Amino acid sequence: MFNQIRILKSMQTAFLLLAAASLACGCAAIKPKSQKTAVLGHLSAHEDCAELGPGQYMSYSWKSSGPLDFNIHHHEGGQIIEAVSKTGISSGSGNFYPKEKQYYCLMWTNKGMDEVDLFYNYKVEKAP
Repeated sequence: MFNQIRILKSMQTAFLLLAAASLACGCAAIKPKSQKTAVLGHLSAHEDCAELGPGQYMSYSWKSSGPLDFNIHHHEGGQIIEAVSKTGISSGSGNFYPKEKQYYCLMWTNKGMDEVDLFYNYKVEKAP
């Protein structure tokens, strides 16, 4: 885990240096992916949400140190409406195209006994 943290810190430093160089030279702005990490204990979940609507899509990818349940959902009238749902997997990626404007959430749940490290990123983009 310490190596993963060291790698993440190196990636953050490299990105900051690249962004500073871009600003210094007057280059076009870079729109980075949202790169994040989380640690999920036994029976815990992690959720990350973004507003999406028709004409947009979310590109996402993730990997974990153990099996997790994964879904993409939105909340409507006190209910959770799942658009994508997978169980017991350690990685995934894809493009999600919403049918309506909502706050859509990426959610991971650890149903195992061991702590699981999660590494993920996503980016909301204009649909082609």
